[in-house]
Amino acid sequence: AGCKLKVAPHLCELITSASAFSLSMIQVGRLKERDPLFELVLKWITHAEWDMTLTLREALAKTEALIDEHFKNPSGSELSRKCPQIGAFYTRLPLVKALNHFSKKVSVEVRRFVPPTFSEIRQVFNIAQVFEMKG
Repeated sequence: AGCKLKVAPHLCELITSASAFSLSMIQVGRLKERDPLFELVLKWITHAEWDMTLTLREALAKTEALIDEHFKNPSGSELSRKCPQIGAFYTRLPLVKALNHFSKKVSVEVRRFVPPTFSEIRQVFNIAQVFEMKG
């Protein structure tokens, strides 16, 4: 099947390869490391804070805004306070755009009782990185 994205062919191959690699690593059981940023997104979705949780779209939009702020001022950003171990970002990440693409293939936003998995959050971040590389 051809690539349905409006990106250069080599980026389509990269997205497909990244997704295949992520799936193969999940199947092998090697994606057990922790990422504080992914865990923060999952926390916003699954744990009530002030009697409310965020939808995946809201959590990723909030994360995208925090990354943009951190990109401009890493040392004094809100993201560096929420995730002290976070490093520098060298690009912005269009997470909402990546979620739009991911949601066409996986019904992650439609599920009401099953939150997104760590791997699904990782895939959205990977797709966002590819979109940012496209420029």
